[in-house]
Amino acid sequence: MRDQLVTVSRRIAAALKAIKQSQGEIAEALKGKLPDSLLWALAVILASWDLSRQEKNRAALNRLLGPGGVPAMWVYLDIFSAQLNPISESLAKNQDPAYLAAVVNEAIKGIGLRTIGEVLRSQQFRTAARFVNSQIPERAAIATNKPTAPQVIASTEDPELINLALQYLIFLGYSTTDASNYVAGKKA
Repeated sequence: MRDQLVTVSRRIAAALKAIKQSQGEIAEALKGKLPDSLLWALAVILASWDLSRQEKNRAALNRLLGPGGVPAMWVYLDIFSAQLNPISESLAKNQDPAYLAAVVNEAIKGIGLRTIGEVLRSQQFRTAARFVNSQIPERAAIATNKPTAPQVIASTEDPELINLALQYLIFLGYSTTDASNYVAGKKA
């Protein structure tokens, strides 16, 4: 369940980041109300709510997130299910990231920036965010979902091939240092 939660959370986090990097009222408001330190936690909470809608997932999610109070937040998210259902549908259909970002943007509009700001400032959300960031930190989540790097033999002197391999590893989520080490043939 943890892997599934992380996968869905990563998609929601990417949508939230895309919105923050865009232009407009919602982007500007999120830049002020949703610092990066809270963005991942919000994504995990939203993903857990989405996954909890299937009865078979609830027990595992409760074990994983219950100590942080995340399941108690699902009731509040249910109130906004009309606005959040399109996100669930987009996730279920595995639609492209740009479409998911547009759907999340519409959900934010529907819920309202004021309400979202109040939620992000609430003690319940802050407690849940601390728990999520300590138990399922974004960096660890990325590392656990990262595919194994192919071993690149640096015997080639073709700079174009080396650069291509380096860019591919960075695209997969490796840091520039780790990717450079792989390309150079060093064990990280």
